[in-house]
Amino acid sequence: MNERIKDEEKIKQVTKVHSSSYLTMYGNHRAISSFQKLPTWLQKYFTWHKQQTSNKYSKEQKYLVIPCLQKDKCGGFSDRFRPLPFFLLLASKIDRVLCIYWQKPTMLEEFFQPMKDGIDWRCPSDFSKLVDSSIPSRRQTNYSNYILFKGNKPGTGAQTATSNVEYMRKNSAKFVSIRFKDLDFGKVNDVNMLFQAYSYQKEMPKMGGWMHVPLMEHIFRVMFEPVEPIQQLINSTMDKFGLVEGEYTSVHVRSRYPCYHMQTILGFKESIAHDKNHQDISFEGKYKAALTEYSDNAIRCGVLLDKNQDKFFFSSDSADLTKYVSSTPLVIDGVRKVNAVGVDSRDEILHMEYSSNNTATSLYPVIEDLLIMGGSKCVAHGVGSFGSFAAALSGNRCRAVHRNAKGDTESCPNDKAAAKMVEITKEYMIGDDKDHFGGA
Repeated sequence: MNERIKDEEKIKQVTKVHSSSYLTMYGNHRAISSFQKLPTWLQKYFTWHKQQTSNKYSKEQKYLVIPCLQKDKCGGFSDRFRPLPFFLLLASKIDRVLCIYWQKPTMLEEFFQPMKDGIDWRCPSDFSKLVDSSIPSRRQTNYSNYILFKGNKPGTGAQTATSNVEYMRKNSAKFVSIRFKDLDFGKVNDVNMLFQAYSYQKEMPKMGGWMHVPLMEHIFRVMFEPVEPIQQLINSTMDKFGLVEGEYTSVHVRSRYPCYHMQTILGFKESIAHDKNHQDISFEGKYKAALTEYSDNAIRCGVLLDKNQDKFFFSSDSADLTKYVSSTPLVIDGVRKVNAVGVDSRDEILHMEYSSNNTATSLYPVIEDLLIMGGSKCVAHGVGSFGSFAAALSGNRCRAVHRNAKGDTESCPNDKAAAKMVEITKEYMIGDDKDHFGGA
């Protein structure tokens, strides 16, 4: 029996023993309260969306599809969700029902489900009949696929959004899909600034690095509830460690990114494929020294976020690092001993982009960790968007960034997580909304 099968057997045992699937952090009760915290324009769109999807047999429904086909480059779990706020804005501007259609590595419905008081983001079954899984989205011929930032011409988020809105409004087909030309985080930030402009008054938080929009916590809770086996895993882990929503700090360390930084540390080029081929690197020498330096600094940053906190949940894509941190208390200033906890009985956390041959069950741990971190009071995270996603789910109210874009440690406290406010101007408006300012 290989390690992956062993992991899946463990998950089955946990879900069998731990029957409760109620979560305080996610579910229909949170959909209702989160809906009330959304900007007016998004509340109206979600209400309209719910009305449209309730009429299952209407031939007049038109859909905006967010695809991830087998031949597409979709990025990791967080990368796929980060543009969602902009896609909702775009769908509202063209009067289309937004739906999400994944094939890679499996359907999103394998991990999440809509709720009674949320919205149904699943695509209707007749869309799947149009999809040719042997080719990427950009080459599909049975429906139109629009590409953001297509070509090499420079353009702002507002310009590319305006042009796509104009084209899509003229398209009467039932299904159209939308994707980015590439996964450049700056372009995602550019279009998410449009979402910000329509959701705030006069000033808005500026998007930087791999940041998720501050309202992501409420968007996510209106749209997504983890499937029951994942709910049970989360409950089991939180019960085991005595974690209560809003009463612990989460610390996340991304060990495999940036790839070039790890390549420099290890001194060989193969490390750049660490995610792609799930390469095993012995937890020793320079590799261990680098990762433990990151984790020690990350935990120190987490401690400074809430000095009275004594519950720390640690997560990493390195199983070896999680085991080490869970079994090795960190002594700060020779006085305070910090005992971080983490799920130390797993194989390596898999990356969504490079997991086509794995089952949905083998990817449960990445979602389990994300959602547990999303229920914490504070989050200390580094580079990449996964830790930033967890901070957004926790509300972006108490977070620290412990590494920079080069992969080097950042001492805390610092201003890396500070919200920088910018004025809302017409440059952030779409098409005929140039005279609109401050929240639709």
